[in-house]
Amino acid sequence: MRLPRVRFTIGRLMIAVLVPSLTIWVVMIYLQASRTRRAESAYKQAVLTREVAESAFIEYVEGASRQKKATIEGQIALARSDLERAIDRVKWSDQQKKLGRIPVAQNIADHLSRDRSTSPSSRTRPG
Repeated sequence: MRLPRVRFTIGRLMIAVLVPSLTIWVVMIYLQASRTRRAESAYKQAVLTREVAESAFIEYVEGASRQKKATIEGQIALARSDLERAIDRVKWSDQQKKLGRIPVAQNIADHLSRDRSTSPSSRTRPG
């Protein structure tokens, strides 16, 4: 038995259904590709931002924090030498006061200078 031959013709109704479907399908593919490109672009931007942040962090750790630490250590050394100088000045001033070579006001001023060197408020220097 022979099978009947199937004829396939595209009619106006099929075109009316297929063209809009095909158009919607093409638009969806285009939109998906556009979203993919935007996502890839955002990812690349995030990677670059992270690299810049890591670079800035390394620069801070290796440069700025060491410099701040050195500055603070310098201020500590300066404060210690100021205190030692003030203590020596008070000892000398006490001896000279006993001998009558300097006025009492000068001796009091030296004691006040030493006290300022040891007080917490004088440890924070402007600048």
